[in-house]
Amino acid sequence: MHPQYFNLPDETLRVASSTPSVSPAQLASTLSQTDPRLSFYSYPGSTPQIVFIYTCPSASKLKERMMYSTSKKFTQMIAEQKAGVVVSKNLEATEFEDLSEQALAQEFGVDEKAEKKAFSRPKRPGRR
Repeated sequence: MHPQYFNLPDETLRVASSTPSVSPAQLASTLSQTDPRLSFYSYPGSTPQIVFIYTCPSASKLKERMMYSTSKKFTQMIAEQKAGVVVSKNLEATEFEDLSEQALAQEFGVDEKAEKKAFSRPKRPGRR
């Protein structure tokens, strides 16, 4: 997990922290609840996938919202081209429930509770 933030006086992007081995259940609690962040997260699985996450809590300031919103594509592009990061998904969240363990599992199609139903042919209409 590598959340990044803008230092607004000089408008530079900085790494806020680097936290190894963050589980999907811990993801939302490791992000700032008051300030926007651009984060790269390695979603665990048989093949870990890099997720680029833009979080913007509703309590954040207008200038912060504008800076983060306009720079998210640029930040992802630099990470892919200069650092070789392969981003498999982009997520945006205002509410941190959108980054819950269940929401991430659903996003990656690993929802164990969902039943998979086989295709069944439609029933023939009854006789009149």
